[in-house]
Amino acid sequence: MIDSRYWIWLQNVIGIGENVSEILDRFNDPKTIYRTDTLTLKNCGLFKKAQLDRKEELPLSVADKALNDCEKYGWKVVTPDSPFYPGLLLETADYPLVLYVWGDERVLGEKMHIGVIGTRKPSKYGSDVAYTLTKELSKNGAVVVSGGAQGIDSVAHNTAMEEGGKTVLIMGCGFGCGYLMENENMRQRVTQNGALISEFPPFMKPTKVSFIQRNRITAGLCRGVLVIEAGEKSGTLSTARRSFLYNRDVFVVTGDAKGTSFLGARELVKYGAKVIFSAQDILSLYGYEVKNKDSFYFGSLGRGVFEGIDSFPDGKKEEKPKKAKETKKNTKSEGEETQLSFEKYDVSSLSQNERAVLEAIKGGTDRLDDIAQLLKIQIRDVLIALTNLEMEGLIECGAGNEYILI
Repeated sequence: MIDSRYWIWLQNVIGIGENVSEILDRFNDPKTIYRTDTLTLKNCGLFKKAQLDRKEELPLSVADKALNDCEKYGWKVVTPDSPFYPGLLLETADYPLVLYVWGDERVLGEKMHIGVIGTRKPSKYGSDVAYTLTKELSKNGAVVVSGGAQGIDSVAHNTAMEEGGKTVLIMGCGFGCGYLMENENMRQRVTQNGALISEFPPFMKPTKVSFIQRNRITAGLCRGVLVIEAGEKSGTLSTARRSFLYNRDVFVVTGDAKGTSFLGARELVKYGAKVIFSAQDILSLYGYEVKNKDSFYFGSLGRGVFEGIDSFPDGKKEEKPKKAKETKKNTKSEGEETQLSFEKYDVSSLSQNERAVLEAIKGGTDRLDDIAQLLKIQIRDVLIALTNLEMEGLIECGAGNEYILI
């Protein structure tokens, strides 16, 4: 194995969400890149100017603080040459160069990871569905993966642990940064029943794009992602879109046809998501025999699984309070001050498709199908461009799955 300092150094040089697969196919390992002169790297055409500048500026010791923090708090560093690094994740073009792990790193090597994701404020129906499906997935050996947020994510993690199953919580910030302290107790329990993972250095605060960047790990790690409940404008949808790009399965649960809280999930069906009615529908797809068959019936919840979760029995779209927006704005400012090497990319470095898509959105064409028709390019290529632009913090998916400039 290569000294983990080189992997951490290279992550700082390249940044997050870049073409790491292509770069490492060319240069084999981060130690080789560290020792290669900048002119050679420039001439290969795989590095941007900002990356070459960082290569010159950042010493290998940039990794020391992260390693010292990990040693102090018992956190582990898993790199692509580690036996614990998830094989499915390595198949993606933009896999993380470093995974910080808090808990049992062996859980990353399990063969059946299923993502269970959805809104932070689910309806009663959505919570019931998440509980029942997660319970059956866990009983049959699946490792439940989610993002640790309130709502559906919390239901998924808590239910998996109550069933004695394993769960992986993927963070959009560094360990120990104090984000979402309401879920700190749950995160502590996850470390004893699976693992917390993050590609962000310890104590790094979240930024405007860090959760979008995080979502690609959920998509890449899992064989399939189950979207329980997602409205028109939901961060959950970015995970689903990335899953499509990685050729992973996307599963959805349908809701009240008159309600708005399932509109985003229903929209995914147009692009190939599979509607499911039981955990058996998921597990049988991968050749797993379902040992504990259960009907799609939602009984009593019990034992505090949903404690602290607001429910909306009528399925109405939630109104985000002004205070939450103000908090998000402040969090962004703090995170950007803390973050050294993961800044937004220069627009001049965008691909031809990304520029064309950005111009189309500027011109008022803001839906996936319409952009593809206008530019006369494949929907998959538009989806790739939209996802990359979203990760770079240039656009976001708004109401009705319409893309808007930030």
